[in-house]
Amino acid sequence: MRKTRMEPVTNRLGKYINTTRLRRRMAWRQKYSWISEVNWQYDYVIVSTSVPEKLHLAWCLLQQGLTVIPYFMDDWLSGNSLQWKSGNIQQVAKDILAAAPCWLMISRQLEKILRTRYELVKRPTLIIHNPAPDLPGGGVQMTDSSKERKSVNERKPEFLESHSSKLSTVNSHLIIYAGSIWPMHADALVAIARAVTILHHQGKTSFELCIYTGEAHWNKYKAQLDGPGVLHAGWKTYKEMQQLLEKAWLLLCAGSFMVQHKSFSDSSVQTKLTDYMAAGKPILYIGPSEGASGVFVEEHDAGFTIGSKLPEDIAAQLEAIARMPQQYHRKAVNGFHLAASIFSKSEVQAKLYRFLEEHVPAKI
Repeated sequence: MRKTRMEPVTNRLGKYINTTRLRRRMAWRQKYSWISEVNWQYDYVIVSTSVPEKLHLAWCLLQQGLTVIPYFMDDWLSGNSLQWKSGNIQQVAKDILAAAPCWLMISRQLEKILRTRYELVKRPTLIIHNPAPDLPGGGVQMTDSSKERKSVNERKPEFLESHSSKLSTVNSHLIIYAGSIWPMHADALVAIARAVTILHHQGKTSFELCIYTGEAHWNKYKAQLDGPGVLHAGWKTYKEMQQLLEKAWLLLCAGSFMVQHKSFSDSSVQTKLTDYMAAGKPILYIGPSEGASGVFVEEHDAGFTIGSKLPEDIAAQLEAIARMPQQYHRKAVNGFHLAASIFSKSEVQAKLYRFLEEHVPAKI
């Protein structure tokens, strides 16, 4: 199929051609106020600020008088020098944050990073995460009335008893990693793969690492990951993956130790964490100790964290975790309970709606 004019160029010149095109689009959008022709019927717009064009579109909406509520999920703006004839991405981000009556952030760390960088007065901020998948009988039941809901804490014993199989079924010492392998994950994932290989060379073959990711991602890092005890199991659908997670001993979240990816490790709570918690197995975070995902795991007592990138250290700590059955069970229960309560879809939605009603002024 012939490429259209605006499709990204994928050859070795693509980086320069695509950036030039992006700058031209930014300049065009900023010059022509086509957005004013739209009949907006809403009080505000929430924008997930994951790419430059989306952030710039939100800025254009702001110029037309709309209230824009930004949701930042990581610090992709760190070191970003994108600019065009009439503006630049850093000023766009600052303008949006400065004008917003409140902010949505993936972590408290990210809120502090952005507020400090742009020298802004603190705004009401909701730390909001990806909701956990629905658990039968587990979530907080929402109603249209203001009647008081039955607390999940009151139902905790019967709830956990009905799901005891999820909390106790452990397939050997199987560690599962699910998701793409991007540079901000790769070095930590390689480190644990090598740790598992070390354990296998020592005859401790109950430790295994199973990686569920696409062929392209696996092939890119195969030479570094492949070894005794490490298995690539391919890409699975979301529904399939949730069932497979329950077979694990630990569920792996990897954060890069490399300086060039520090802005991501420090600021982002990976969305897979609430999916992991719903599987009823503890999380294993490997990454820098100050990483937002690791802090999340520790604060919720939902798993174990390893702050070393040395495979020998990781191997020793995996053996230590295997000798902690009481701590293991406690963390599994905590994570599973939180997935069914404060991180359930209904509760996350309710908290978001309450926050917006309280902090976003309605149209008159």
